[in-house]
Amino acid sequence: MKLVAMLLILTGVLTAVTACSEESLDPVVTQRTSPPPPPPAPSVVSAETTSGVSLTGREVFVDLADAEGLGPFEFGPKDFSFTVGETIKFVFESESQLHTFTVEDLDIDVAVPGLEVVEFGYTFDKPGEYELICIPHLALGMVGVITVN
Repeated sequence: MKLVAMLLILTGVLTAVTACSEESLDPVVTQRTSPPPPPPAPSVVSAETTSGVSLTGREVFVDLADAEGLGPFEFGPKDFSFTVGETIKFVFESESQLHTFTVEDLDIDVAVPGLEVVEFGYTFDKPGEYELICIPHLALGMVGVITVN
């Protein structure tokens, strides 16, 4: 009889432990919230406001290529040659990603959102050789040179 009583007690204890264990194994349900919306695309200021130069002059088309984001990332063309006093109307076309046409020494910094065309006027007033970069893709080799004679 003692053995039966001990088995009954042991069975009761195991049942209680199992019940408690099963409760702790219930999955915790959490509600997922939607991810925050992406930041707004940088605004592109019109070239006339940015440079103070009207959009007249020789047109130079610049492809901002990125092979649909896979690379290579490059300016097309990547090297430019102008003369002092020449006014250029740049027409930038971005393939799929945000690019910049940045020449720090000339205070040129034009943002071109993906799949957009942006025009920018500039008059070159000092001779020299200037580094051209795309800020977001500099590490990927998106560079060029502007030479002003």
